[in-house]
Amino acid sequence: MTEFDKQEPIAIIGAACRLPGEVSSLGTLWDMISHAKSGHGKIPAERWDADVWHHPDPDRKGSITVKHGYFLKQDISHFDAPFFSTTAKEAAAMDPTKRLLLEVCYESIENAGIPVENLMNSQTGCYVGCMMNDYEMLSLHDIYDIGHAAASANSEAMTANRVSWFFGCRGPSLTLDTACSSSLYALHLACQSLRLNETEMGLVAGVNLLMIPNTFHQLNSMHMLSPEGISHTFDSRANGYGRGEGIGCLIVKRLSDALRDGDTIRAVIRGTGANADGKTPSITQPSSLAQADLINRTYEAAGLSQASTEYFECHGTGTPVGDPIELNAIASTIGASRAAAGLGPLYIGSIKPNVGHTEGCSGLAGIFKAILCLEKGMLVPTYGVEELNPKLTLADWNLALPEHTMKWPSRRQRRISVNSFGFGGANAHAILDDAYHYLANRGIIGNHSTFVHEDDGNSESGISVGPGTPLNHDLPNRKRLFLFSTKDQAGIQRLTNVYSEALNKASRDNKDVHYLDNLAYTLSVRRSHFDFRSFAVAPTLASLSAQLSNGLPKIKRSSRQDNNLIFVFTGQGAQWERMGVELLSNSVFRNSVETSQHHLKNLGCQWDAIEELQKTHDSNISFPEYSQTLCTVLQIALVDLLRHWKVRPKATVGHSSGEIAAAYTASYISHADAVKIAYVRGLSSASVTRQGAMLAAGLTKSEAQDYLSKVLHESAVVACINSPSSVTLSGDIDAINSLDTFISADGKFARKLKVKT
Repeated sequence: MTEFDKQEPIAIIGAACRLPGEVSSLGTLWDMISHAKSGHGKIPAERWDADVWHHPDPDRKGSITVKHGYFLKQDISHFDAPFFSTTAKEAAAMDPTKRLLLEVCYESIENAGIPVENLMNSQTGCYVGCMMNDYEMLSLHDIYDIGHAAASANSEAMTANRVSWFFGCRGPSLTLDTACSSSLYALHLACQSLRLNETEMGLVAGVNLLMIPNTFHQLNSMHMLSPEGISHTFDSRANGYGRGEGIGCLIVKRLSDALRDGDTIRAVIRGTGANADGKTPSITQPSSLAQADLINRTYEAAGLSQASTEYFECHGTGTPVGDPIELNAIASTIGASRAAAGLGPLYIGSIKPNVGHTEGCSGLAGIFKAILCLEKGMLVPTYGVEELNPKLTLADWNLALPEHTMKWPSRRQRRISVNSFGFGGANAHAILDDAYHYLANRGIIGNHSTFVHEDDGNSESGISVGPGTPLNHDLPNRKRLFLFSTKDQAGIQRLTNVYSEALNKASRDNKDVHYLDNLAYTLSVRRSHFDFRSFAVAPTLASLSAQLSNGLPKIKRSSRQDNNLIFVFTGQGAQWERMGVELLSNSVFRNSVETSQHHLKNLGCQWDAIEELQKTHDSNISFPEYSQTLCTVLQIALVDLLRHWKVRPKATVGHSSGEIAAAYTASYISHADAVKIAYVRGLSSASVTRQGAMLAAGLTKSEAQDYLSKVLHESAVVACINSPSSVTLSGDIDAINSLDTFISADGKFARKLKVKT
């Protein structure tokens, strides 16, 4: 079995995070790791007085050796409670970890381009990794101050359950603790659930906030922490790990579903695995054999060659025991495989010197770095390595550290392995591919955000498009609608400030000709629309940026009234040459027409709908076998486009052949059935041997009967009563021509319809 089909691939379609320093997104994380920055600093005074608790002796009771760590810069007490349907009392009692997790999960869903209402009652799983529960310990100090909502606000189970509750997810919901590997274990379980078709989508998260010195004291007494609070990964100064804070979330789907839904694929998960160290000299001592076995098993299950991997994101905590054991395992597997294949060294690194050991979130922190390296096609150095740990004989092991930010070492499929280990021996592993090469190697068309360097033979990034896809090169300055909405009135200004800043950066850096199209599409289709709304209409990036800077039109609050929209579909006679051709540049509209063409081909139709719509002087649009079919095809495409824009009617009405589209809109017939009815109806009309015609007249039924008495008996009839003063007459062409003359001579409205029957 080839590596193409050994295991169903999983797509990462969204990601968001809060990490030490000022990291509030994957974008700011890349700025940190690519520019050799660190979130290390002194323990914030609002947490506790680090100087009071400090003592250099790790065995001294009631003190800790550590005064530094890796902390979030933001105020963790801030929370938008109304947005998350949380009362003031419950918010006050709730663990800040859970509050931040709700925000980060929302941001990851938004990053995936999924309106949050789409999750309601969906088979979406929620898997959250954690390690310590500082806030629960803190809240139990004074039993007289425990509120009625304390249990639901602080229970570890509620970490995942509250996310599932708020977003309405009905898949598995669990918080798991395997210590430092929790979030990668969570990813492993989410991937398994997707492959078993237990879920349609997964929210995978990791959490860690450091709020009390007690947990520091526990770890300090085990001599696990660096006295400086720094993770000196791979360095000769390695003396324990530096604790760090982190909240992160990934959105994962089966790749086939992500492609179907038009999601942007940030990376492809080729395989995940988990195991335990088993019996070791002590429960906290890792096993190189178990770690190597996990790598081997994960690659074997995925059907992948280890030699194809060019970068390894290590657990790399910076402990004198752990780092050599982990690198031994990597050297004996992927390092050895590459050497046997005559390939250069495997590049290795770790994010922990940048953001610290974020414990319950550390697995996802490594995944975030892997995603960014795959998307950018770049490798970054491990921060702070001054002198290599002498126990790490990298050259002998066919391993190497990137010495600076560098381009990906080959033009092949980019592949990264990620390790994450719990201090009790619970190990997890993941294998990630970049989206561009994965899709291109299989001839798959899909959206991605991978950058391909110019010397790789292709400078494009972003969406992959197929042949024949209309790109509107002839409409470079066409106007686009940009929608903005928030839950509160002041939020619109905050939102436009964010977009204004992003657009200023885009104007400097963006070379994507489809940037504005993608932005307009995302804001209209891939965002939830809240009560307070505004908009901008702009043809260029500069114009949009100016409107955002100058202020948008007056904010409107959305009405929650019932939808009273009715769709009315016309019958024959309203068609014209090249009707609807401008809308073929819209992918949703065009896809609908192409679907209709597929159904027509199955019926034996010899002509092409798109070709016929684009004809001018040689158009066949007036012939019934064409007009009846094409009118219905366009009506269906308009309905599909409006549905895509979330415009749906409360009722539908159809006149004549318009009844077909009305029935389709009301879901009484399928797309295929509607096309079949219209096509056969057209063939039937075309088969009539007598030449006929139709006439619209401004007459009552009684008046029409008077005129009909003037022509040959039964040569024409009242075919339709449109209103009390409007009818449609149908019959032999000579009779209809005579009626047209009689009615017009009396100064009354009469118009022959553009139909050939």
